Amino acid sequence: MSKYVIAMDMDGVLYPFDDAWNTICVEHGGQPHDFKDWVNFSEVFGDALVDAIWHDPKLFQIKEPYPEAVQMMQQLEEMSPFVEVYLVTNPGRNIDITIPAKWAWVQQWFPWITAYHFVTMHAKWLFKADMIVEDFPGNIDKWLKANPVGDAVMISRRWNTNKKTAVIKQGAVVLGLEDVVEYVRSVMD
Repeated sequence: MSKYVIAMDMDGVLYPFDDAWNTICVEHGGQPHDFKDWVNFSEVFGDALVDAIWHDPKLFQIKEPYPEAVQMMQQLEEMSPFVEVYLVTNPGRNIDITIPAKWAWVQQWFPWITAYHFVTMHAKWLFKADMIVEDFPGNIDKWLKANPVGDAVMISRRWNTNKKTAVIKQGAVVLGLEDVVEYVRSVMD
């Protein structure tokens, strides 16, 4: 049996970026945001505040993973050598700060993830895999077009609620983190 390769998003899937953003935003004098939909940060917060937040390395380190994330990732790791998980994450706006911060967080919570399995890229749809696990519908749309025989999972979050029907029509499934491992097992059978 060949390996089943999974491209696992980090922010919004494993890491509660919205909570981290609000914590850092308040520290820098801003107001928290409800994240009920996708955010154009500069329009909502202003350029100066956005710049300060994106330059704060704590943005990608101050929060624990979502409660189900560690167990899900451990279960996927236990499926090795049949399953191979790559963290495929957006490098953010200040890569000299965000990439080391994200890598330190990954090593704290998922120490079995090697540097070989830590990928930073804006164009996630170019990453060839059997499955993508993502919270951003736009990335799922582009990934499915580039990987038409792949499996796409959108993790259900409050900011993508109004996009669930559209991604399902495209062939993706919408799941909670607690259901990802069973779904992987079902598509591998």
